[in-house]
Amino acid sequence: MYTNNKITMALITYNYSAEQIKKLAGDSPYTVISQIISQTGTSAPTVDAELENTTGTTFTWARFGGGIYRIVAADPIFAAFKVQVFLNQGNAGPPTGPPIFISHGRLSDTLIEVNTWDATTLNLADTGFQWATFEAHIYS
Repeated sequence: MYTNNKITMALITYNYSAEQIKKLAGDSPYTVISQIISQTGTSAPTVDAELENTTGTTFTWARFGGGIYRIVAADPIFAAFKVQVFLNQGNAGPPTGPPIFISHGRLSDTLIEVNTWDATTLNLADTGFQWATFEAHIYS
């Protein structure tokens, strides 16, 4: 407050609930698995870097056919309507190869499937991707 060329301070007291303090402190409503992955040829994707894993479980990538890959959780953490996946294709497509589409879907409490499609033929294909980002938020 400013009065007669003087600055005076007013003390303000705020009261917060425990829930509000948790939110202010950054208590997240979800756990996360965040990885940078690559895939070549007919191999399963490999993890280039695991950026964060607050899930308390381990994960394995597997290939189930041309352009069909699954991340397998050791524990059933991918509950229906409780998983949000963020995915990009990384360094793929032109100029190193054909343009690709990439998609994903939850198959079960332990499986999320990632598909890659050749954008010129619109067929599932091992298009190869490099440094793609995979992140799943798992809500309780």
